[in-house]
Amino acid sequence: MKSSVIAAATAFGTVASAYKCVNLTVPVDLSARNGVFNVSAPQSNIEVTNFVLDLIQQGQNFSATSLQGVSSQRRAKLIHR
Repeated sequence: MKSSVIAAATAFGTVASAYKCVNLTVPVDLSARNGVFNVSAPQSNIEVTNFVLDLIQQGQNFSATSLQGVSSQRRAKLIHR
């Protein structure tokens, strides 16, 4: 049993030493577009009910009527591995 443990440890050490590590730095450009809506957080149960009724009204597009614009953000990042 002792020899099998030694053999397993030796095999693991051989496999572990076979890996070659490489440090990589990858430049990545990130961008995001977020919708800006003209909707405030509901403060009462009545406001929640009105929000849901506006949201599920058939034939209406609540997101289109409450959308004010789009906020875009761009950022360059370096990812180190």
